[in-house]
Amino acid sequence: MIEHQYHREPTPHIFFPELLPPKVYSELVFPDIRPAPKGRVGRDLYAGEPGYAELVASPGWRDLHRTFTSAEFVTWILTLFADDLARLGCKVNPSKAVYEPYIESRDMVQDVRGAISDRDVNALFTRFDIQVADNDYSRYVHLDRIRRVTGCLLFCSDYSEEGLIGGEFALYRDRLFASDRRCLWPKLVKTFPVRHNTGVIFLNANTAFHGPRRTQALAGFRKWVYYAISSHQPVWTAQGPSRSRELCFDAKKAAVAMWERLRPRIG
Repeated sequence: MIEHQYHREPTPHIFFPELLPPKVYSELVFPDIRPAPKGRVGRDLYAGEPGYAELVASPGWRDLHRTFTSAEFVTWILTLFADDLARLGCKVNPSKAVYEPYIESRDMVQDVRGAISDRDVNALFTRFDIQVADNDYSRYVHLDRIRRVTGCLLFCSDYSEEGLIGGEFALYRDRLFASDRRCLWPKLVKTFPVRHNTGVIFLNANTAFHGPRRTQALAGFRKWVYYAISSHQPVWTAQGPSRSRELCFDAKKAAVAMWERLRPRIG
């Protein structure tokens, strides 16, 4: 469907070296997005909001949006990850999955508890969020919402044009992995530079620790689409916390806080 490179390690993911034919991609004009509350990165445009429908109907965007939000694409991705879905304990059964377009509001996006409706776990929808970040953007190593089957970044800017040093999308392992969907001791394993017309999709399993590397310099903006295949229900099972692991997280939090206080004096 799209040229792709599947990788099982460090967590199942697929790299797209070309999202659209170059001529089609060249027609894509990224919008000016103003800061708004309850977003993921501060400058977000979500389905159902003013200007969104017009944007995804415009040249370049129309092809990208139509491809990634189609039932055929969702089925294709589930097929590529079928063995991993079973091996890593995803509750979605690809043979029973049904694609039902759905708009998850800003308030729903903030819901970290899990279920957002009473629909079946195999009822799936997609998110196709337009996002912009400046030099203030940073994210810790994390997993996406537990109802996301996959997460994905589709890059619409280039590090060389934006004066970006650092900020690569990265995959990590937890050296003390406990399958509780929290990363205690991250180890950098793989990076993807921010390049036009490329993307990375990953299973949002308990092993899918990811995040941007620290940005050292950025003259312009990072621009991308956050894409996800999602259920209305939690699709992964997190192991319950142990007392020793909670103590480790408390110690890590205290150490980070101490470093933040001392860093200005050291630097």
